[in-house]
Amino acid sequence: MPYFAVIDTETNWNNELMRDDNIDSLSKALEIVPADAFDPKHARMLTSYFETGRAHTLSEALNMIEEQIHRERMENLHQENLSAVKNLTNLIRNKVH
Repeated sequence: MPYFAVIDTETNWNNELMRDDNIDSLSKALEIVPADAFDPKHARMLTSYFETGRAHTLSEALNMIEEQIHRERMENLHQENLSAVKNLTNLIRNKVH
């Protein structure tokens, strides 16, 4: 299983961290990411960017993570807006009939 595989729960995340091949990557991420900002998902993204060669500097990797976070927020807002429009449409339809 690659280091950046999706891990659903904190327990699975902790088990994954203990794998020997992940300890070096995690150590690098922990050295770079402040403890109060540590998010396992983002640490996995950070190390995967370096391991796969997508990023060559810390600045590049952090920018890529911020872009991903922004993209996820926008997608979530879009889904919320769609749900609100559907709910309003249903309310209007029900009032008309």
